[in-house]
Amino acid sequence: MKRLFACIGLSLLSALTIVFYFGIFGSVFLLVMAVGIMGAGLFLKKYADNRAMLVTVAVVLVLGCGYSNLYTGLYFIPQSEAYDGKTVTIEAKVEAPPYHNYSYCYDLSATEIDGEQKNIKLLLKTPNELDVDYQDTIKCTVNLTRCDNDYYKSKGYLYTAKSENYYLEYEAVKAETRDFLYYTNQVKKRLLHSISTVIPGEEGQLSRAVALGDKYVMSGNLRRSFSNSGLSYLIVVSGLHMSILAGFVLMLFRKAPATIPFNIIKSIILIGLILSFMLITGLSPSVVRSGIMIVITFIGGLFRRKSDSLNSLGVAAIVLTVLNPYAVGDVGLLFSFASVVGIIVIYPKIMNYIDSKLGSYNLYRVFGRYIIDPLSLSFSCVLCVTPISLMYFGTCNPIVFIVSLFVTALISVLLICTLFCAVLWLVPFLQGFAYAFGLISYFVGKAVILIVDISGKIPFTKITADPSYVRPFLLVFILSVGIAMLFKNRAKLLKYVVTIFMIVAVLSWGCVRLINYDKHVMSVYNTGDGLTAVIRQHGKCVVLSCGGDTQFTTDTINRLNYSNDKISMLVVPSTSGYDSRYAKEILTEFDVEAVMLYYKYTTNEKVFRLANECKNCYKFTNGDEITVNLPGGVKDRIICNSNRSWQYVYNKNVSVLFAPKNGDVKAIPKKYRSADVLVASSELHNYNLLRCDNIVWTSSKEVPKYYLNAVSVTDGTVDINFD
Repeated sequence: MKRLFACIGLSLLSALTIVFYFGIFGSVFLLVMAVGIMGAGLFLKKYADNRAMLVTVAVVLVLGCGYSNLYTGLYFIPQSEAYDGKTVTIEAKVEAPPYHNYSYCYDLSATEIDGEQKNIKLLLKTPNELDVDYQDTIKCTVNLTRCDNDYYKSKGYLYTAKSENYYLEYEAVKAETRDFLYYTNQVKKRLLHSISTVIPGEEGQLSRAVALGDKYVMSGNLRRSFSNSGLSYLIVVSGLHMSILAGFVLMLFRKAPATIPFNIIKSIILIGLILSFMLITGLSPSVVRSGIMIVITFIGGLFRRKSDSLNSLGVAAIVLTVLNPYAVGDVGLLFSFASVVGIIVIYPKIMNYIDSKLGSYNLYRVFGRYIIDPLSLSFSCVLCVTPISLMYFGTCNPIVFIVSLFVTALISVLLICTLFCAVLWLVPFLQGFAYAFGLISYFVGKAVILIVDISGKIPFTKITADPSYVRPFLLVFILSVGIAMLFKNRAKLLKYVVTIFMIVAVLSWGCVRLINYDKHVMSVYNTGDGLTAVIRQHGKCVVLSCGGDTQFTTDTINRLNYSNDKISMLVVPSTSGYDSRYAKEILTEFDVEAVMLYYKYTTNEKVFRLANECKNCYKFTNGDEITVNLPGGVKDRIICNSNRSWQYVYNKNVSVLFAPKNGDVKAIPKKYRSADVLVASSELHNYNLLRCDNIVWTSSKEVPKYYLNAVSVTDGTVDINFD
């Protein structure tokens, strides 16, 4: 059977992705689909020639479904529930270079938990930087929480760990010996330092991200510009960057004689360069995928064998998922595979069709490869990536394939010039050349930032949709395409299926936007032991509280970024992490028009400084009682008593009372005690004085029995409609 590895690898990747994101529903869907494919292969004569391929696909889908469910049921759930919510003493090894993403993050492999020998991966998050290095050993007491973040699960983490106190107390033991990966990390540090020294500002941040994958150094505004324009994949080191690098090396050898010795030398140099780049950039799944494909291609060249691109892609899929079925939780990996499938499968078909229609025209033969060819390549990638973007983020940008045509060309120049700049700076007598390449990188980076910023602000180009609706829609679409493929006139049926689903998708999106345009909705997020709540209407967003655990920081910021570039108002009700954990990140990442800040001598200094930098900053303190007007006629009454803030949010239809942790109901006037909804995370003193029909529970702890009609946010976001 031709392309056996492509068949197995891509089928396995598809099965694991569907089970990971769709759960039981996805498993049932896969089994039904496998039965249909198996039946078509075994019993329909017109598929007799492809019987082996269809049977293989069906078997792999079933095995992939079973493997993912067994991994979840027999390994992930038992292991991740053993210490969930417990405070333990761990001894662990730092398995990766630490990085800063809202807090300091350390990838640990625990060798001992409470004196027991263990082998568990966990992510330690601390507000303070620790004096530990890659491959050192650390001993500390932390609170463990089961990992529910898709990206963290894809990295193999079972828990996120945090200190019970603000600063983590720990003991560190320096590693006696270092392995090869430690020294490649030291090389990366020096290269990053070179780039920062030569290329200043946001242009330098972009250069670091594009060349070496250091995307966490980028400012919130810059990251949001790439997100709004749909070009975030360009700042993640992936197959695109590897292809640019390989293409540049091949260009240098274009004048070399086409003899066997020179081909061997060229292949060895390229393979060595690709492997070095993979190690220095951290062996991310997207880099490993493209690296495997390129290495297989050039190893085949050494033995004068031509490799098959789809087979190489299938081998990469098997290597990346066979040991960790949750690897598909990394959306970068899915983007990488989808874009390559678009290039291999869709792009040639588009170009063949265009050639058949325009090939006879001289104008096309002269200019076609400079305009239509890159546009078709970009369109092929975006076509395959867009469904994943909608499924994962709920957003896409229809003009991204046009913008990416220009930006990708600039990124190619930026990548090569930045790498030259970083390497040359390390050689003292060549630093002048480093400045020359750095200057080119600076101006190219400035052009990229300008294009991305403008494209992200073009009205009506950012499409947003709730991923919970998009995912079943995509499954039904895939099933419909599969059924259409079983019929004789499948080409015609596929056109109808795609057209109908496109019309349904556009009409559904338009209707939802019209229905929700005038809605007043308050959303209470699951952020662990804390409270984060927002009100949205007419595209405006007000954050009423921004508290929670550090492990939810990234998810919370992404949720706020969903269809929002600006935040109309941020209310920081207290200085505790329960109410204000994400205040600093929100003020850094977003353009906040106004801030209501509870001021106390213990207020976080950075939060206080960032709040004062806003156009409108209002402070309130103990004893104050103020009313804030929110969009759509909603009002927020803030009552501060006993060093705690209560919020009574209301309009003519609904009233919601936000209770502080361990608050005393006697501290607020009687007129605020009869809200329609109570939002709380702890047992309240004198709770019997309240008259609330419904309760939203925001803590991960068990709901008190006397809190009748309580709904917990741990089961999903709770929405409160003010209409």
